[in-house]
Amino acid sequence: MNPCKRKRVRKNPDGSLNQEDLQHNQRCVDLYMTIDNPWMLKKHLRRKSVKRKTSRKRRSPKRKTSRKRRSPKRKASRKKKSAKRKASRKKKSAKRKASRKKKSAKRKASRKRSRKRR
Repeated sequence: MNPCKRKRVRKNPDGSLNQEDLQHNQRCVDLYMTIDNPWMLKKHLRRKSVKRKTSRKRRSPKRKTSRKRRSPKRKASRKKKSAKRKASRKKKSAKRKASRKKKSAKRKASRKRSRKRR
C-alpha cells in the first residue's frame, strides 16, 4: 500500500517541533502528490505554461475523393425497396387513422348516452 506513512510530529524538549519528522512528512506529501497528480510535476507545468491565445478550429474529417459508382441494377432495386417502404408506411398510417376514427366515434356515442341519462 503506502510505503511512506506520515509520522506523528514529536516535540523537542525545548518546545519546538522535530524537523526530521516535518521533513519526512513533507517528502511523503510530495511523493504521493506527484504520483496521484502527474500534471503537478515541473516538466508538465513547463509544457502547460505555453498557452495559445486563440483556440484552434476543429476541422471536419475529409471525405474520400473516390466514391464507388452504383450500377443501374442496384439503383433500380433501391427504388423498388423505397417504394415498398412508402406503401407499407401509407397502409400503417391509414390503419392508425381508421382506428382513431373508431375510437373517437365510440367516445362520442358514450358521451351522448351519458347526456341522455342526466
